[in-house]
Amino acid sequence: MSMSIKKIKRLNIVIALLYIWFGITGMIEGADPSSRFYYVDNIVLRIIGAALIVTSVGLLLRKEIARKSFVALMVACVLEMIITFDTSVEEKVVIIATAVFAVIIYALPMIFYMLPKVKRCFQLDEWSQYESTFGNYDEKQNYKHSGIGIASFVIALVSIVIFIAGGIITYNSAIAGVSSEEVIQASPIVVIIGILFIGCMISSVVGLVLGVIGVFARKKKRVFAVWGIILNLIITSIFTLSTLSNIFNENILDGNYYMLFIG
Repeated sequence: MSMSIKKIKRLNIVIALLYIWFGITGMIEGADPSSRFYYVDNIVLRIIGAALIVTSVGLLLRKEIARKSFVALMVACVLEMIITFDTSVEEKVVIIATAVFAVIIYALPMIFYMLPKVKRCFQLDEWSQYESTFGNYDEKQNYKHSGIGIASFVIALVSIVIFIAGGIITYNSAIAGVSSEEVIQASPIVVIIGILFIGCMISSVVGLVLGVIGVFARKKKRVFAVWGIILNLIITSIFTLSTLSNIFNENILDGNYYMLFIG
């Protein structure tokens, strides 16, 4: 049985959101000199990461050029993996696992966007045909924005403001050479900002969930929901990667939450 346009729409959203995540992590990993053996490869990682983010947003907007760009990027990612693969590895398990990873992460999405029916959806804008068949497409223009989607977007904006404010304070403290104890004595609000970082992380996850719910809300506009997902995903990615870093772990153990992003 052929894939329905409804399933294609849902898979397109899932893949786009997933690769926005991959793009963000790729850019952050590429900025870490210790993440790869060659500095040139770090630059390539950042370029591919940025391209994945832009292309994935284009997929959410159902643009044909985004579909073509995504297929090309998947090829580039496979080549990057092959070129940078450690040839000294002798364990077959590692080689097999790498091959399976490449197939699942790169080959399958690439094949999906090369399917004739998927290509037609992007090239001929057959998305609207689905909407006009199962609902009044003309009336859709009068749909109201999803309240859940708006909530997701607002949460993302608030989280960004809190994150920037906390980042500026901690960065200025680091530049001034202020120690942890001196920061506490000089400005107790820094501790509050540190706690707000944790609240920011939790709210971003909540906003991300609300955004996903808003995208699938029926008879509602999805603009705010989509942007809420993108922004909350970026914030969540930063906190997730920070959690995995030694800086984050050391400061959590010491209780110095406000020092998480000083480095």
